[in-house]
Amino acid sequence: MEIVRGLNTSNADLRLQVLQLTLDLITHKTVEAFVQAMKKELVKSQGETDASSDSQQEYRQQIVKAIHASVSRHPTIAPTVVPTLLDYVCETGASSYDVIVIIREVMQKIPELRNDILQRLVDRKST
Repeated sequence: MEIVRGLNTSNADLRLQVLQLTLDLITHKTVEAFVQAMKKELVKSQGETDASSDSQQEYRQQIVKAIHASVSRHPTIAPTVVPTLLDYVCETGASSYDVIVIIREVMQKIPELRNDILQRLVDRKST
């Protein structure tokens, strides 16, 4: 998963190509490392000074889509991804819609996580 280092570049096209390439290279052995790297990228992109710019929002959306693809292929990682994604449910932009779609799919595919996810959503709503 050394290729993920390519996401440190400021070139948006290169970032997207690195995301696509890493998605193609993910196996059941590397999916955990990939998801951890994507979670770090989400947090990092949120904290950057131009976090509200269109390019950063598009980048976050691409990261969320990459996480979605990896969860679809390897559902066993869903419990580690959902808590992080819940932080982005109320974000402005298209990435929040993608997060909601992922959470809905996880709830449908893994019913044992349903109660936990709903409780976390209720807790977020009340804060």
